[in-house]
Amino acid sequence: MKSQFQCGLIVAAFMSASFGISNSVYAASACKGLEVSSCQASESCAWVNSYTRKDGREVKAFCRAKSKRASKSISGSSEKQAAKKAATQTD
Repeated sequence: MKSQFQCGLIVAAFMSASFGISNSVYAASACKGLEVSSCQASESCAWVNSYTRKDGREVKAFCRAKSKRASKSISGSSEKQAAKKAATQTD
């Protein structure tokens, strides 16, 4: 009985560890590690130029995923602006 309990604990620990590892793999961005040209060619990625932080630390240029919220609000606002422009032109 005691060995069954220990075996169950080992299996549960292994499953928990493998689940944690697999989630971290899925969390990685598709844009991470891309070169400048590949990053700029992708609609879901944005290139960030190198810069110096306030504390003096230099940050190297990198590719990052675009914000889903920002891209939705930008396209939504441009659609609203186009609708307003069309309405003013017809008046």
